[in-house]
Amino acid sequence: MEVFDLNGIPPFNQDLEMDMPARVKQLISKIREADAMLIATPEPYGDNPFNEKPVAIINAFIGMLGGARAQYHLRQMFVFLKCIKLMS
Repeated sequence: MEVFDLNGIPPFNQDLEMDMPARVKQLISKIREADAMLIATPEPYGDNPFNEKPVAIINAFIGMLGGARAQYHLRQMFVFLKCIKLMS
């Protein structure tokens, strides 16, 4: 098993999609080479900074669903975090 630290991976920027940072290229290469992946994520416990935080979800996508799948999953997370949904 190999652990890949996401330190140095910037937020997605479509302007850089044709010339991605080296660390992103390295991650893509590691994913292609892997037989399988295990993704571990923490869950907030105790002091939840998202509690009752207003949130809005927007997206820009040219496909038929217009980012509906991403919005669906974000909504699920925000419900768990007890955020207030303002609009989508």
